[in-house]
Amino acid sequence: MARKPVAAVVVALGMAFASPALAATEFPLRGVTVEKEVIVAATPDEAWNAFTGDVSGWWDHHFSEKPVKLVIDRVPGGGFFEIFDEEGHGVKHAEVIWAEPGKTLKMRGPLGFSGAAVDFVHTFTFTPDPAGTKIRLTLNASGQLDDEGVAALERAWDHFLVKQFQAYIAAGKHRECPVRARSTWAAAGTSCRGRSASIARRKPPPT
Repeated sequence: MARKPVAAVVVALGMAFASPALAATEFPLRGVTVEKEVIVAATPDEAWNAFTGDVSGWWDHHFSEKPVKLVIDRVPGGGFFEIFDEEGHGVKHAEVIWAEPGKTLKMRGPLGFSGAAVDFVHTFTFTPDPAGTKIRLTLNASGQLDDEGVAALERAWDHFLVKQFQAYIAAGKHRECPVRARSTWAAAGTSCRGRSASIARRKPPPT
């Protein structure tokens, strides 16, 4: 029996399994840098601590209607987790790739663009300022981004840094324990502001 050329076999298989209802769609690749600055009335250590750990007090965008945890791990290799339920289901919005208390936080991941072919690296620096701390964001983004996507990134960080985080600090809420964390950490006998970096994967202590 004569053998068919490999290329012919591959083409034949592709035709056999191709679905006429679905077709590949090309999209342009794009790279942008988004930069933002905000000054908050707190020391660099206070600002960094409030920006990491339990962020449910100021981060108001999530996929679940009522996530049980919104946390940014304070160690490299950790993540920005949104935990949907007590069983630990949820989403990892980004991975922490640099964690230097009071100075720098870097995360890599799509955040609210989950499902799109994008690569985002967020770098946050915390430097002393006469009014407290200057937080500078440099976001390097590449991939499946159109004009609306870039505009959405601009709006998102205006919202989170100014409307949410700056106001959160100004109101002194960074000195309080977030409501969602109080019972869990009180039961564990742990100070809310002194909690461990790896709380994302913990289950609440037994009652």
